[in-house]
Amino acid sequence: MDNAYKIKKEKEEKAKSLLDSIDTYLLKKLDITLPKEEKVVSFEVSSSDVFGG
Repeated sequence: MDNAYKIKKEKEEKAKSLLDSIDTYLLKKLDITLPKEEKVVSFEVSSSDVFGG
C-alpha cells in the first residue's frame, strides 16, 4: 500500500509539472510572443489639494 501511495504521489508531481509548463510549451510551438507587462504608476490628487480647500 505504501508503494502505491508513493507511485501515486510521483505521478501527481509529474502531472503538476507538466500542467505548469503547458502555457510556455504552447506559446513556443505556436510561435507566439506575449508583450511584456509594463508597470503603470498613477497618482491620485483630490481637488481640495489642488485648489486649497
